[in-house]
Amino acid sequence: MKSNRPDGSIQILWDSRWSLSNASGLRNLVSTWFGTMKLWDSMRKQSSQLSYSHCKIKKQNRQISSKTIQYQRPWPFLSRLWDDCEIKKMNKNKILASQTTEEKWKQAQKWEEAHWVNAQRARAKFCKNLVWRFLSIIRVVPKYRGDDWNNWWMDKFDNYSFLPNEVENAIELGCGPYTNVRLMLSRCNIKHLVLSDPLIHTYVKFKYTFVRDMYETASCMLDDHPMEQLPYKDNHFDLAIMINVLDHVRDANECMNNLLRVVKPGGIIILGQDLSREEDAEALLNDSGLVGHPIKLEAEWFTPWLDTCEPIFEKVLQREEGRNDDKHHATLIFAGRLKNKA
Repeated sequence: MKSNRPDGSIQILWDSRWSLSNASGLRNLVSTWFGTMKLWDSMRKQSSQLSYSHCKIKKQNRQISSKTIQYQRPWPFLSRLWDDCEIKKMNKNKILASQTTEEKWKQAQKWEEAHWVNAQRARAKFCKNLVWRFLSIIRVVPKYRGDDWNNWWMDKFDNYSFLPNEVENAIELGCGPYTNVRLMLSRCNIKHLVLSDPLIHTYVKFKYTFVRDMYETASCMLDDHPMEQLPYKDNHFDLAIMINVLDHVRDANECMNNLLRVVKPGGIIILGQDLSREEDAEALLNDSGLVGHPIKLEAEWFTPWLDTCEPIFEKVLQREEGRNDDKHHATLIFAGRLKNKA
């Protein structure tokens, strides 16, 4: 019987099956099997060489050095995945970023919410809230419980001494559970206040806080929109406060655009932010709170935004003056009046 296939594998295998009845049948079958495997191995190697050449050319087109290839890749459909992994590997220590993905932002919000909920539970143990309430009545402790470095920021802003005695409309963006604006009310009377934070409806549940008190007395408006989606009209606010918020957002550029949009010309912007550089990468990547702070910005990034304001109070704290000198090389402290918009 003859086979039309050029390698004759079918013919040989067929003949060997029938030759099992004689003494040499088993030997012929084994010989045929090894011959077929040798042919298959030769064809696979040729395919691997072609795939490797394809991947190498593709890698050059993507401007990635072919030196990063350590061994052959016999599966062309995995080439793109391999190259993407190489890019991530090359950029793994790149920490500076002004935007992140929607998925990572949601993960950051979940981390932030869990962080503060757990902190509140710890504060409530062993009737601590009741003790705080009693001590606040006799004025041994402040009325509101909780502080997220708010007093530290107030000190760096010279106790907000530059604020006017009264403003019509004010908003604190990314106010958090304790807010910074609460420390400004002794100096500045705010007629209409907005507390804005994507997690604001979680924060109003925390007992003995400024946010809860303002909510229960209907003394402010609560807003849970991300900064990228602020619903307010242009030129509305006389005062906008945003202190250490941009490391929690999805797109810092959109947030700054929205900040400048809703503040009226002549309005005051108070901006504070921990600053990072690539030299801080190792410490930041090992930080347990990294997932909650996906955005990292350097001082130069703020220049075009700050140029839109006439400075009132401005300084940059050096590493040793900051809150976390091992993670942030500097801290931006800025207050200014928004110039007339073009």
